Amino acid sequence: MDHYKDSELYDLGMNDSEDETTVAEEEVPVSTSKAYIPPSFQQDDNRTRFKSYNGFNTVDPLEVFRNRGCVTIENVKGKPLQTATGRVYSAAGHVSSKTLNFSDQTTSNTSFLQWSAIPSFRKSFMSTDTENKPRPPKCYVPPVRDIDKIYEDDSKSAEDYSKVGDYDEPLDVYGVKTMTTMDCWTSLPPVLADNIALAKYPSPRQIPRVAVPLIIEGMDVVACTETGSGKTLAFLLPIIVKCMNDKKAGAFFSQELTPYAMVICPTRELAHQLFEQASKLIQNTGVTAAKMYDEYAFFPNTHELVRGCDIIFCTPGRLHHFFKEQYVNFRFLRFLVFDEADLLLGEKEFMYDIDDVIKDSNFALKTHYQIIFFSATFSSQLLDASTSYMRTHSSAIICSKKCATNKLCLQQFQRVEKDAKFTTLVEILNNRFAEADASRHPRTIIFVNSRVLCHELTQKLLEIGLPATRISGNYAQNERIDSLYDFRNGVSPILVTTDLFSRGLDIKDVDLVLNYELPWHIGGYIYRVGRVGRVKLGESLTFIDPTYDK
Repeated sequence: MDHYKDSELYDLGMNDSEDETTVAEEEVPVSTSKAYIPPSFQQDDNRTRFKSYNGFNTVDPLEVFRNRGCVTIENVKGKPLQTATGRVYSAAGHVSSKTLNFSDQTTSNTSFLQWSAIPSFRKSFMSTDTENKPRPPKCYVPPVRDIDKIYEDDSKSAEDYSKVGDYDEPLDVYGVKTMTTMDCWTSLPPVLADNIALAKYPSPRQIPRVAVPLIIEGMDVVACTETGSGKTLAFLLPIIVKCMNDKKAGAFFSQELTPYAMVICPTRELAHQLFEQASKLIQNTGVTAAKMYDEYAFFPNTHELVRGCDIIFCTPGRLHHFFKEQYVNFRFLRFLVFDEADLLLGEKEFMYDIDDVIKDSNFALKTHYQIIFFSATFSSQLLDASTSYMRTHSSAIICSKKCATNKLCLQQFQRVEKDAKFTTLVEILNNRFAEADASRHPRTIIFVNSRVLCHELTQKLLEIGLPATRISGNYAQNERIDSLYDFRNGVSPILVTTDLFSRGLDIKDVDLVLNYELPWHIGGYIYRVGRVGRVKLGESLTFIDPTYDK
């Protein structure tokens, strides 16, 4: 592969008080990857914990859960599994082999632990000079969409929502012998069920069906299911329900800067998106939500927390900064959620910040809060790392019976020489725009491996008149949010981005993901193509350079 010096995989959450650095990454073979295994807790909470293997799994990390029981939850509608489909094109663009249909039955023995989700990367900090790095205005406050606008997006996808859950995978639940699923919304408080009805969610999909009852019951949970399967709803709903119940019972009172739950995200855009989604669910419930992440101006951010922060959505850098400066109080925390947990657990820089907070004597005792890990990919090393935080006898693991890409995505591959990539890209985009309805240009996400190429490719597309925008880590946060909204609203229907945008972000009407460059590893590919097929059929196209992509 053609590596760039400033290639970017993650958005490192640096403190406002620190200089941001430019990161270079060197690829490490997936087979040698090891998760960051956190050191043991300093606080004595008198509870039995899972044994940590310090990165070397001498036993199956699922064994302790299997010994307590395993339940398989079938799809509520009992429909057959969908098949994964794909096409391979020649350099000329013609189909060079028949359409491939891979039945899921061919991978029936594939465990999600056989996939190494995130390789370890050796990182060298090239420079601490940030004078030329764009920064948002000093008083920057990220804009938030109106609730009506968020509901409007849901309404547009209502018909697709009614079908997308029909083919959800069966789930294995380790750590329980029996369980009751949540098959309809009527078991939730009426005001919350009304908000869900406004969002046009017809019935619970597989992961909320299974995870919500377990979390409400008080269990620590690890959940691993495919992209676009409804994981966000699966952890937000039980948090809102339990917060409402605890307030009603007098077990929790909203206080300034004192959250009930905290959701940690690897990127600012994901934290922002989760805040917006939570905002529509907590209407009229008495539960409040707030966000805190880097490049959100300091004083406005603290004022937002003061106005109400029962649920906080944050990135590791701002979390560490605000906690150490005592701008937030986590003594009464009841929920700690790792969203995109494999990336958080697998990245040392993230976990140094997170561990420094949750091991602090001013943080809630582990006996007082539940911990939840959600991701679309997980390796055995990362599972071992997550269980070091969990309770042995009150925890469960939920995983899809298959570890695969989103099956509502038609995966296509085309042989393209490096020098011909841009010409081929322009031909594809022009053809798709010509075939599209004039009232709506097809939404296309183009993934590259570096910030430099992200900028250069966007400029070249704009120069020839194609409506493109870009998101990568070397742009200021206001530029990133503006680009995201322009893409979401169709102002710029072509988005060029790095893997920064591959995680968790939910834009339901994306038509095509185009991998201009191959990602570094299989996990990156799964997340990239997972930006389509979230509620309706979508396509991905990956350029394969026979010289550079051997």
